[in-house]
Amino acid sequence: SSVVSAPPGRPPFAVQTWDWYHPMSDAWFHWRIPHQDGRMVETVTEFGMLAKIGVNGYGVGVLLNMLHHKNDAEPATEGTIGHPVHLLSRRILDEARTLEEAWEIARTPTSASTSLTVLDRSGAGATFELFPGGPGRLDAEDGLLVRTNHFVSPEGHDGCLASTISDSSTLRRDKLLAAFADGPPATPADVLAAMTDHTTDASGVGSICAHPDRSTDPVLWHRTLATVVLDVQQGRLDVRPGGPCGHRDD
Repeated sequence: SSVVSAPPGRPPFAVQTWDWYHPMSDAWFHWRIPHQDGRMVETVTEFGMLAKIGVNGYGVGVLLNMLHHKNDAEPATEGTIGHPVHLLSRRILDEARTLEEAWEIARTPTSASTSLTVLDRSGAGATFELFPGGPGRLDAEDGLLVRTNHFVSPEGHDGCLASTISDSSTLRRDKLLAAFADGPPATPADVLAAMTDHTTDASGVGSICAHPDRSTDPVLWHRTLATVVLDVQQGRLDVRPGGPCGHRDD
C-alpha cells in the first residue's frame, strides 16, 4: 500500500508498506548508490535486483506496487521483449529530475504489470500503470495519491486480474482514501497511523499492516517486510523492518 502526500505549506513525502513472502524477510537491503556528480540514489530492494522503492538526489521518489493484467503473457509488441520494471525504476532513480522526465522513461514496453508511483520535489505526483499494451497514468488529486495492487486507470482497468486473487487491494485502498477524505495527510506519522490497520473482511483479507496467516501452509505466508518513508525534499529514504505497527513476525 502506497500513499503520496503534498500537503499545503508542508514538504511532500511518500510512504509505502512492502508486502511479500515471509521467507524473504532477510533477503532485502537498503542500498546507497553514489554517482560521480555527487548525487546519491537510495533504494530498498531484494538482493540481485537493480532497484525498487527509492529516491534520488534530484528529489524524485519511486514507489512500486505489483499489478496483474490479462496481457501479462503477451509481448508488448510482436517479436519484442519488454523492459523489466525494476530496470525502469532504476533508470528513473538514476536519471529523472522531475515527474515528467520519469514519465518519459516509463513510457516504454514492459515485460509485466506494475505501477510505478513517482513524486518529485515540487509536490507533483502520479502513478504510471505499466502493462503490455499500456501504460496508463493517474495524477495526484488535491495533493493525494493512494495506490495498492489493482488497476485504476481507464487504460488498464478492463484487463485487471486483481479480483481473481482476492479483494485485499480494493479494501486497503478504500481504507486509506477514507482515512484522508478531508485532505492529504500532513506528516508521515499520520500515514503510518492509518496504515497500522489489522482489520480484515470475512475471508481474512484487507489488512494494511500484513502478518502471516499461520493457519495456512508456511509457503503461502505473506507479511509486510518493510515500511518505507521517502523525503523527496532532502532526497532521503528511511526504512524499518516489519509493518507500521512495528511487529516483525519472526
